[in-house]
Amino acid sequence: MPQLLMRTTGASAAEIDGLIELLQSEGIVCYTTDAGRWRLGVDGLWLADDKDVPRARELGAGFQYEFSKESRADFERRLAEGTAPTFASQLRQRPMVVIGTVLAIAAIAMLSLLPLALG
Repeated sequence: MPQLLMRTTGASAAEIDGLIELLQSEGIVCYTTDAGRWRLGVDGLWLADDKDVPRARELGAGFQYEFSKESRADFERRLAEGTAPTFASQLRQRPMVVIGTVLAIAAIAMLSLLPLALG
């Protein structure tokens, strides 16, 4: 019976692809699902056989630890080189999007706090 190994919502394609490659190299049959257009399903990585769950969880934990360590090192390297995305770089690249987002956040905060001010 298929078993959900992990939800992949928010995971990068590189992380998912790397984990699938690792599992398949270990002989574990797995597949991914997409939640679909209306997001009614589950974005997930599934195992075809229940007996593979403990080994897959062990492999997945090790892989995610290494992946996060490498991702963090890459971010630190880009930060040191000055190529990592920052608020200022985003503002320079897409000023209207950043200003619009800040204004939307301010409007939501003001509407949320309005009852306290009137109260």
